[in-house]
Amino acid sequence: MSGENRINYFGIKRQFDPTQSNDLKEYKYFLEKERWQNTCPFICEPPYESVIFLIERRIVEHCIDDLISKGRKREPA
Repeated sequence: MSGENRINYFGIKRQFDPTQSNDLKEYKYFLEKERWQNTCPFICEPPYESVIFLIERRIVEHCIDDLISKGRKREPA
C-alpha cells in the first residue's frame, strides 16, 4: 500500500491498512455502531465498489496465512 491520502469535501481520506490499530479500531466502531465515528475516513479503491468489502478483503489477506498455520497445528477430532 502506498499510504496515499486524498482530500475531498469531507476531509482527508486514506487507504485502509490492516496493520494499523487506528484503522482497525475505526472499523470495529463501524461494526458495533453501524456508522462511522465522523465520516468514512477510507478511500474506496478499484476494483471494490464498497469500502466495507475492501476492508474485509484487506483484513482477510493480512490474516489468512496466520489462520492457516494455526489450523495446521490442531489435531483432528
